[in-house]
Amino acid sequence: SGQTSNTRTWPAVNNMGKFALLPFSPARNVKKIAVTVEQRDYLPVSLAELMFLSYNPSHDLPERVADLFADASCTTLKPGVTLAQINGLRDRLNSDEGKYYMDVDILTDELRLAEELLNAGRSSGVVLNRMYSLNGKNPYKQGGSVLQPLGAAAQAQADPSHNAESKIVVYASGIALVCLGLNAVFLYRYSSSVWLSVFVFISFGFFGYTLCTIRHQIAIAIFMFALPHLQNKRFLPYLLIVLLSATFHKSMLIWLPVYFLAQLALDWRTYTFYGVCLVLYFLFSEPVLSFITQYVYQHYQVGSYYMLGRDVATAVIPVVFSIVAVLLQKPLLERNPKNLPLINLALYCGCLFLMTLKHFVFQRFALVLLPVSMLLLPEINRCLAISPQQQEELDSLRRAVKAGTGSKKRYGELRAQLKDKRIMYYASIGFILFFGFLYMVWILAANRLNIVPYVLM
Repeated sequence: SGQTSNTRTWPAVNNMGKFALLPFSPARNVKKIAVTVEQRDYLPVSLAELMFLSYNPSHDLPERVADLFADASCTTLKPGVTLAQINGLRDRLNSDEGKYYMDVDILTDELRLAEELLNAGRSSGVVLNRMYSLNGKNPYKQGGSVLQPLGAAAQAQADPSHNAESKIVVYASGIALVCLGLNAVFLYRYSSSVWLSVFVFISFGFFGYTLCTIRHQIAIAIFMFALPHLQNKRFLPYLLIVLLSATFHKSMLIWLPVYFLAQLALDWRTYTFYGVCLVLYFLFSEPVLSFITQYVYQHYQVGSYYMLGRDVATAVIPVVFSIVAVLLQKPLLERNPKNLPLINLALYCGCLFLMTLKHFVFQRFALVLLPVSMLLLPEINRCLAISPQQQEELDSLRRAVKAGTGSKKRYGELRAQLKDKRIMYYASIGFILFFGFLYMVWILAANRLNIVPYVLM
């Protein structure tokens, strides 16, 4: 159906991932068969097995079962249906003929429903706003089951006015508001340019993630409050906040040792170390991960969805942000020496996004660090702004020149210097807005978050 979420309904085979079954309708005089499957979100697609059965017109049990009901909702029998007729179809299903059909459980359930309607005159479902629903424990998919997109959960013992869809809307909205509220408070307190941070929050996809990655996004929103303590080298509050975020997503525990790594100075030794680690990762990640996943995290085996690689476009903007942060570390540290841990985290973010080119699972960790851009990009922009001291010096020279006591040459040089700096300041804002907009358009076009169109179920 083109929706990635449907893969969750596929049967698992030998712990090797999910498989889809593609049945063909009966046909005569077949000359050629073509199977076209659209690949979504880097899911591996391959033909595992192809089975042919001889066409037998007498194998029409699905049609005969459907003929028992007055309509597709399966809530009323046709006039004249008898118990002998139902039992005859059931005997056919329990014979060797049943091996011919793929959805045996569905046929069995529909025959049970037909017998229930014949004996009791009604089913165990209810009718709500012209929608039909069976008992909520029903595992099958005929008209009126829990797998039908009703927009209302109507179990036999439940209140018929119960509306599951509205509860999901409230739940999803509440989660999004929690994430938005935490980020809003954080940016208001700690950002050097709130409006620019909010733009980054939206354009870099963080807003979109609040609509889909629930536990992870709450954990990230909480973790952001640990960053000021990381900058000020306060380990205990940093520890407590990380542990709190780990109650929502245990992968956050990995950021405990990062407290010490983020304090390291960035020089040729650290760059060499990180570079060697990346080379070793690209050379040996598959055999190492294959060995590890034999014993733990078996659902992350090499070849599974999370072990596939992302495309280069995924890493471009995060890696560019990382490079810019490293190249501008000198003015960033001159502005505030406590920016060092943030620069380190930006570097780790770029490395992790490079790692996603081979194994998608590392993007989960990279997305924890990418929100650092909401703090560092405004800081970079401020580094290019004219400082109050420079503006005061220019104003003093201007007054001195007018009074005939100042150096016109020095005034001209400083004025030209600050003019260039002002141009760089506004240019940096333009670059952030332009590339942020492009990044947002790419995220929406690629629909990695499955929010276009945004649906709850």
